[in-house]
Amino acid sequence: AEPFLELIGKARDAYPGLTPYGDPSLEPVPHCTIAAVDDSARVDELLRQLRAELEPRLPIRCRATKLALLAEQPDERWRTHTTFPLEGFP
Repeated sequence: AEPFLELIGKARDAYPGLTPYGDPSLEPVPHCTIAAVDDSARVDELLRQLRAELEPRLPIRCRATKLALLAEQPDERWRTHTTFPLEGFP
């Protein structure tokens, strides 16, 4: 989580008007959303499937090239609003 928190801190410094969740008092929790389900009866089944598929592929290694500012839409979906390149980022 530490590299992501460091990156979030740098982004806050560079773009003070664009705070995570639109509220400077909220602390972001680095995470990766890989599934969502409204039916609580399916949660255990979904977790088993995800573990079977994903655990053999962990840890995921990648290189970030840009930041994305997401905005929640009226349909409650999150979409990319703006992207910022990381090349030369502080």
